[in-house]
Amino acid sequence: MNDSNDKVMGVLCYIPFVCLIPIILGGSPFVRYHSNQGLVLFIAELIMGAISTLCGLLLGIIPVIGGWIGGLIGGIFGLIALLYIIVGVVHVVNMETKPLPGIGAITLLK
Repeated sequence: MNDSNDKVMGVLCYIPFVCLIPIILGGSPFVRYHSNQGLVLFIAELIMGAISTLCGLLLGIIPVIGGWIGGLIGGIFGLIALLYIIVGVVHVVNMETKPLPGIGAITLLK
């Protein structure tokens, strides 16, 4: 693959659900590296979504403020996920293999 295809496949690695396409298709070591980073991020997003939903359900029993707090937690998790996606895409565009902060050391794919 050339750099242009690697960049496109690398960017796909950071889009939720779409991140599975580069994993299935494989590719260069660069794409495999970002596939791993994207998969770890995707799993982290699923976990944050589950925590957010659980907090929303549990805090929803508190009148008025419970729903606000649950929504705030979900919004913060969403913002964190978006920031990680942006960092990952910037790494791809710059053709870098830097790990994502905090979660980048986790290796699920070889």
